[in-house]
Amino acid sequence: MRSMIPALLIVDLLAAAVGEATTPVPDPATLDALRADLTQAKIVRVTSASGTQMLRDVRLDSLGIASARWGAGAGARPALFTSQDAMPPPAPRPISWSDISRIETGSTNVPIAALKGLVVGGLLGYAVRATIPTGEDGGQGPAGVIIGVPALAGLALGAWLGSERYHWSAVYPRATAPSSK
Repeated sequence: MRSMIPALLIVDLLAAAVGEATTPVPDPATLDALRADLTQAKIVRVTSASGTQMLRDVRLDSLGIASARWGAGAGARPALFTSQDAMPPPAPRPISWSDISRIETGSTNVPIAALKGLVVGGLLGYAVRATIPTGEDGGQGPAGVIIGVPALAGLALGAWLGSERYHWSAVYPRATAPSSK
């Protein structure tokens, strides 16, 4: 009986490997719809068996998904200051359809965040102008400077913070098969 346990484990592992290898590739219509969704995306988040990867400039085919470069925060240079012979970071490895469980597209709301920052900065500038005498004679200072500078600073801060936050939309969810135990 003990000699059967390793054999059963090997058969179970082989069956699981065959089950993963026969995972269906999306049909051509689904691939075309995915291509349309992914060409408009700024960043793509792929959840696979090896973890979650954020990619840019993705390409789809019948084998899976590939990318020319990594996602957010990954530049073409390994550091801010590099020598000319420094190697760029390697391109991410392709991910096969059998490993992919979910594909999401990411977008940012930079215009809305910048507008919110502009409004908050302008309101703070207006509050400062209305409550603190900033003029040479103890009166109100120039509105363009006292309200405008905080408003522009809020605009820049809002745009920067808005560019760092992504909103994700699933474009390819695939239900995972329940494991047999």
